[in-house]
Amino acid sequence: MKIILKKIFVFLLILIIGIMSIRLIFAYDMEKDTNTAGVLLTINDITITEQEFAQRQVLYKAFGQEKTEQELLDRLIEEKSIISQAIALGVEPTESEVTEQLKENYELVKNNQDFQDMYSQVFANLNMTCEEYFSTYESYFTYYKLCLENLTAELYIQAEDKNLNKFDYSEKQRKEWKKNSVITDKTTNLQVNLMY
Repeated sequence: MKIILKKIFVFLLILIIGIMSIRLIFAYDMEKDTNTAGVLLTINDITITEQEFAQRQVLYKAFGQEKTEQELLDRLIEEKSIISQAIALGVEPTESEVTEQLKENYELVKNNQDFQDMYSQVFANLNMTCEEYFSTYESYFTYYKLCLENLTAELYIQAEDKNLNKFDYSEKQRKEWKKNSVITDKTTNLQVNLMY
């Protein structure tokens, strides 16, 4: 009986975390985000905020990785470019898809000793519980990963329809999209790198 109650509790906890996290992601219309307070850059109307930039710096350090500000900025630009492509092509993941994947990821970390060992130091470095980590970081990464998967699948379908190499076509389309992105720099000291 205790095992069943524990499983129900874990499921409900994951569901609540997922819903709260997803609501944060979908709380505003990403295509029309007009709040510019704390915004570093806008890529095709999708923002990179100062808070997001700072959180990513902390996260990289927690994983024992040192990134320069430029490397970090380039990574965030790449992610936002992929998200904007997924939105433009109509393959953005739904809230339920993100919630389901987030729940699976959470279960994997909570129930797999290898993942627990790998993440335990990260959680300690961040001074967070697993639940706090998932609600702060993993919801965005899950959303981004699903955007990337959906975008890649869509570009592969387009390549097949045109009898082209799927990988080459996908890479070419993503580079073209990034190259043609509309980027607004909200600061005076950031160098925007649009080339891979």
